[in-house]
Amino acid sequence: KILFYIFKDLIDPFLDSEPAGKFGCDLILTNDKNTEIILKKRKIYTKIIVTGDPGLDSTYQKILNCQVVHNIKSSEINVVLVTTGYVEHGIWTKNMWTTAINHVLNAVKKNQSERIKFSIKIHPVTERKNDYQKLINNQKLNIPIYQTEDLFGIISNADVIISLGTGSWAIVEAVLMKKRILVVNLFNEPIENLPYVKFNVASQVKNLDDFSKKISEIYDAKISEDRINNFIEKYLYKFDGKSSERSATEILELISKK
Repeated sequence: KILFYIFKDLIDPFLDSEPAGKFGCDLILTNDKNTEIILKKRKIYTKIIVTGDPGLDSTYQKILNCQVVHNIKSSEINVVLVTTGYVEHGIWTKNMWTTAINHVLNAVKKNQSERIKFSIKIHPVTERKNDYQKLINNQKLNIPIYQTEDLFGIISNADVIISLGTGSWAIVEAVLMKKRILVVNLFNEPIENLPYVKFNVASQVKNLDDFSKKISEIYDAKISEDRINNFIEKYLYKFDGKSSERSATEILELISKK
């Protein structure tokens, strides 16, 4: 079974990664308009309905039911570096990962401030906590690392979220929670891969030479509701907690016709 999946993973990248509509289906539900455009360009004439992402419905409800902390000025700034499986997903080499994490840790070490409370939230499955702990120990820093803890709770209590210039769904959730976001793009990731930067709901820097100053600037920056709404419309279609309902309605309508 393991050999089968290894072989399958080796072959799949050379095949069509989006089979939707090619096998005579009656309905395609998509999360966003961009996918709809791609499918239509491939001359797929199956009925396509854009519903938004059902996976975000729970996030919407959490935001409604929880007092998300933001826009509160205090003496302490809670900064969280949110990571993903950069090496594990083939996005970076191990050397790139080491360079990026050390860059952030060096910035924290050189700009240690009682005002900034720094922590790291790593991917709950694909990353290893020990890998981060070794780099932290080498810098002789005392930084908490979260992995299996609730992501929503960590982001909702943060003042500034740091991303390392590559896609992460946690950053999308941070945008939806109206958090201040700083993208450290060390390896010149194309802006097309950073929709939150493209739609100006996050700030981008190439380095963290003046860490404390950058964090303070982001913390004091005004959050634009219009930019967030534009991001949602262009990238997510809708964020109203009803994507699952729209999907179910279309499926039930299809069943009734059959």
